[in-house]
Amino acid sequence: MGSDPADPDTDGDGVLDGDEVPGDTDGDGIRDVLDPDDDGDGLPTRDEGTGDADGDGLPNSLDPDSDNDGVADGVDPDPLDPGGARRRAPPAEVGCGCDTPGGAGGGWVLLLVPALLRRSRRATFGCPVPGPSTRP
Repeated sequence: MGSDPADPDTDGDGVLDGDEVPGDTDGDGIRDVLDPDDDGDGLPTRDEGTGDADGDGLPNSLDPDSDNDGVADGVDPDPLDPGGARRRAPPAEVGCGCDTPGGAGGGWVLLLVPALLRRSRRATFGCPVPGPSTRP
């Protein structure tokens, strides 16, 4: 089975048949000219586009990890952003409120760090920690 001479993009993936890589990039037995997912990463070639997010010389449509963050495009929450998978908030079931609108998130922890460090330094250097136990 070959490409359709009457259709410049037989598989409808946004890459013209004449620009497709000859052969089968992902080894799934479907030539790229007929394959809607040329690299077999679970994302349609049309959605990945022909840019090169990680600058490795492979177009996103042929690169199973388009942003080179170590997370395959098919499971990466942001396959074109190298930091997207790492910056993603934890799932809601963790219970931190990160994923809920107006949730507390983890930002409050950062506000406590200086106070915790001061308390730790005082304890380490033998200084009294202010509080109910230091009242006369």
